[in-house]
Amino acid sequence: MTELKPNAEISATIAPGRENLSDGKKGLALIMAIAFSVRLAYLVEYSFSDWWDALIMDPGNHWDLAGRIAAGDGMGPYAFFRAPLYLYLLAGLRVVFGDSLWPVRVLQLFLGAAVCGMVFTLGRRLLSPALAFVGALIYSCWWVPVYFDGELLTESPATFLNLLLLLLLDRADEDGQRQKWWLAGAGLTAGLSAVTRPNILLFATAVTLVLGVRCVARLRLRGEWRGPLVGTVMFVVGAGLPVAPVT
Repeated sequence: MTELKPNAEISATIAPGRENLSDGKKGLALIMAIAFSVRLAYLVEYSFSDWWDALIMDPGNHWDLAGRIAAGDGMGPYAFFRAPLYLYLLAGLRVVFGDSLWPVRVLQLFLGAAVCGMVFTLGRRLLSPALAFVGALIYSCWWVPVYFDGELLTESPATFLNLLLLLLLDRADEDGQRQKWWLAGAGLTAGLSAVTRPNILLFATAVTLVLGVRCVARLRLRGEWRGPLVGTVMFVVGAGLPVAPVT
């Protein structure tokens, strides 16, 4: 006589790679707590160093340009010397908090912790829970992103936006009913990343080409074109919205 399996065992048999949602939340919280603690410890130690406010080369340029923007002088009448979003972010922080370097570094601390959380989330969605946790743990403690999260450079916000872009694209690929809106959000994120660090435009162009190819394939196989085309257009328009005012 066949033994009946409990519902939990049946679910595990049907989807062996799926974990309890609470386990994912606990893992995410743990990763972000570790990432936050490591970066906070680094910032506290860094604040006692003579290099804390020794802003030279790119960090110095960013801080000086942000000061001009905060004073109402803008970035001058010529083409932007740097991608402007990060500079305006720094300028806003200077207007609110003054010339202290703590606010921007604390903000980037949170962005860095969020990036670690997104590494974990992407790993769970695309690979496995175990690989996601190990990869996110390594990234949380790796000295390179910890260092850059503490510097006045575009790497921290750009990495945050790029990981968010990947998450939105993954959601768009999964959620067919709301795909166009996920693609619109992905496009907007790509545009914000482009006005932070423009090399993401190469990836955004590749995404647009892939979406175009999928439109053609869907048209030939199923005779559908409106849905895929609308999603592609919304991605392109979303990407163009932040870029257009600064070009």
